[in-house]
Amino acid sequence: IVELSTSGRIEANAKLEYWSSDKEWMEAMETDFRWQVDHDAKQNVLRLIEPETPRRFWVFAVEMSLAKTVVLKVPKGTALSVEDEYGDVDVTGIGGPLDLKLQSGALKVSGAKGKVTIWGTYGDVEVSDLEQGPLSITLQSGGVTLRDIAGPATLDISYGDIDVRDLHDRLDLQAGSGSAKVVSVSGAIEASLSYGDLTVE
Repeated sequence: IVELSTSGRIEANAKLEYWSSDKEWMEAMETDFRWQVDHDAKQNVLRLIEPETPRRFWVFAVEMSLAKTVVLKVPKGTALSVEDEYGDVDVTGIGGPLDLKLQSGALKVSGAKGKVTIWGTYGDVEVSDLEQGPLSITLQSGGVTLRDIAGPATLDISYGDIDVRDLHDRLDLQAGSGSAKVVSVSGAIEASLSYGDLTVE
């Protein structure tokens, strides 16, 4: 979860729920799980460091579960880059540009401003209330929903349905398989679908 900071500072919190039959891993989670912060004059980089999965997990019947909820708060207008392997991501009201790389999970973005670039493997993507743009989405599998986008949008979707409404600029659309519905686009539309119907209103 990424949201606007009311303090004007970057704030990061992680909530963990975990259990394992491997006692060593449980002890390591208590001592080694931490935030790593690297920064220079141009950027701050935050990473979650966690113990490696026990090797015995892949060979023997070691039971384990790990759920993480991360809340990151940033000042308005912060340029943000997020990389996530597994899990849903929700970015709200940051008022700045955004670069997102996701492996598996749903993504919701609202209230960004400036260039927004999204790359994903599996999961639905929803973007709304984008100021300025441009917006670029590359997605292998998942649906895409756009609402109230100010700026040109480029979509390259391999598998999944596409729903675009209130785009205040041009649309470039490449889709492999799935239907596409486009409503109220003020700019030019260039669309190519391999399999599926295209509806323009």
